[in-house]
Amino acid sequence: MATSKLGTNGKLIVVLLALAGLAGVKMLTGSRYGDSETAQASETLFTDFKKDAVAVIEVAGPEGKRAELAKEGDRWKVVTENDGRADQTLVDKLLGAVEKLKKGRGQSSQGDLARYGLEGDQAVHVTLWGAAGKSAAPIVRFALGKIDNDWRNAFLKLPDEKLIRKVEASTADFGPSSGDTWRDKTMYDHGAADQIASLEVLGSAGATVLAREKVMGEKAVAEGATPPATPELEVKETVWNVVAPKQGRAKKWLCDSIAGYAAKLECSAFHAGKETAAELGLEPPQYTLRVTREGESEPRTVLLIGNKDKEGKYACKLPDVPTLFWIEGWKGDYLVKSVDDLLEAPPAPPADATPPADGAAAPAEGAAGEMPPAEGTTPPADGAAPSEPATPPTAPPSDDGAPSGTPPAAPAADGAASEGGGR
Repeated sequence: MATSKLGTNGKLIVVLLALAGLAGVKMLTGSRYGDSETAQASETLFTDFKKDAVAVIEVAGPEGKRAELAKEGDRWKVVTENDGRADQTLVDKLLGAVEKLKKGRGQSSQGDLARYGLEGDQAVHVTLWGAAGKSAAPIVRFALGKIDNDWRNAFLKLPDEKLIRKVEASTADFGPSSGDTWRDKTMYDHGAADQIASLEVLGSAGATVLAREKVMGEKAVAEGATPPATPELEVKETVWNVVAPKQGRAKKWLCDSIAGYAAKLECSAFHAGKETAAELGLEPPQYTLRVTREGESEPRTVLLIGNKDKEGKYACKLPDVPTLFWIEGWKGDYLVKSVDDLLEAPPAPPADATPPADGAAAPAEGAAGEMPPAEGTTPPADGAAPSEPATPPTAPPSDDGAPSGTPPAAPAADGAASEGGGR
């Protein structure tokens, strides 16, 4: 018993000595958490800041870059980019980053600006004004610098302080990525892709017409229920057909992708070169994309497509809008597919199929057969779309306009057509 008691007391002494050692270290170094400096560092820097009160934004950065944005009603425009509509996501990111800024810890009071990336145009200079605009004093103004090998922190200086603050922030929160634009790259947003009934692509070789078709079937009757006198029908499948210049079943995943881009499209850049619309193949256009949505009787033009440049991008234009855009090559390639690319390959004949009679020509390999008309309907004339508009697919489309499980295609963009240009 004595030995056991001694052992317990010994363990207790060891624990007490360890705690005493920790307390001594704390007294010598100060606690990293909970002391007054740490508490102050976590306080909000701009305590009275309200995002909704901001009406003008100016961001000046390295290499003489400068952007000015102004609020116009509920939207923002980029004053320094021909008053083009601003990307609301970038505006929200900047205002949110200002709102989240903390006081941080004092890093230097010696004005060592170059060391912390704050000298001259090394820094990102952010200035915000209220409803009175630039005629009044700014409501927020600061410079933010970065140093190598410290991705988490930035160094902030207020104009009326010598103190340099170390804060958790990133200069990337206060503007677009390097070499990019503040402008909204959304060219148009005409609604859900699954409400498109037909697509037309007009080119020098004529028009390729695609129509969506609903395949109906009897609705299943619940077990034990009395079947109705007249079977109820429901949509079993939604497919795409090539209507002109050939007729046949189209590749669903590919047509769904085209419909996605016909509904929403985002550019990769705004044209800022010296080439005219005619020189870019847009007057007249090389291709014209037309869409008929459910409930509409006539197709309407949504996009004019021009030449493909040496980088693989297509020049584009919207009807009655002077802006010239560039879209990624893979997006344009989808929109200008040939009719043979769009058609599904016919099923291979069964092994025991009867060979063609002597002298009869066998169908060409890979050739598409004509689609038989639905029972009780009249087949459409050449180049005409079915009279009854198609309905959306049973599965919801993914971000790129194609249903889940289809081969990958780039996501379609959101928003409405922009004005102004610059590449």
